[in-house]
Amino acid sequence: NEKPVLATIHGADVPLNHLEAWNALVCSLENFSDAMGSELRLIRSNFRVMLCEVLLDQCYKRSIMLNWYAGLGHGLALLSLCAPIAYVEKIGQFYIASSNSKHYPGIWGSNPQLDNNVEWTGTHVLHDAYELSRQEKVKVLADYIKTTGHNVHLRSCFESNTGDNCNQCEKCARTIVGLELEGINPNDCGFTVSANTFSVIKQKLLYDTLLDTDDPVMWEDIQYRARLD
Repeated sequence: NEKPVLATIHGADVPLNHLEAWNALVCSLENFSDAMGSELRLIRSNFRVMLCEVLLDQCYKRSIMLNWYAGLGHGLALLSLCAPIAYVEKIGQFYIASSNSKHYPGIWGSNPQLDNNVEWTGTHVLHDAYELSRQEKVKVLADYIKTTGHNVHLRSCFESNTGDNCNQCEKCARTIVGLELEGINPNDCGFTVSANTFSVIKQKLLYDTLLDTDDPVMWEDIQYRARLD
């Protein structure tokens, strides 16, 4: 209802040389921003390649137990890249979406203690929706879809080179299951789900080929939601 200006960064999750993926993502974002009556700002940066992330990973991995970008770098980087636009357009309230909630046990490079203490002339940053778990966020989205009848095209995937969802990785699997639990057909939200999708996800979970070290808390959230129904 605030009609926010939306920003996305080429060079963050989509590498600069993946133009097909970027163009597909921009098309999806433009459709969403038009439907919401918001404006879209596109930012292009080489910040992921100008630093030697392999070396940074080695320096920091023992202390943060994650790669440098996830555990330390991404929140401040994304905020800083958006600062010039926010300043020029006199945007006073800046929202950065939370990845986790207060129940997340590990270190993460975007959190309220960091983000809410970032500000520049005329702009205050808010780490948004930290009070909600990921599955609770999916429920908010599901309630919106059910209330308005407007499906939302989601892109949760870091693995695909085409700008869409691979439907195979952990994050795609987690989002597909989360949508299904809230009564939303994942096929209506940018995923491709077939008759055997859930059995494949189950087998990957059983044989421990899906989860990374920071993922179990997300799946425990899904388990808790499943027990309620």
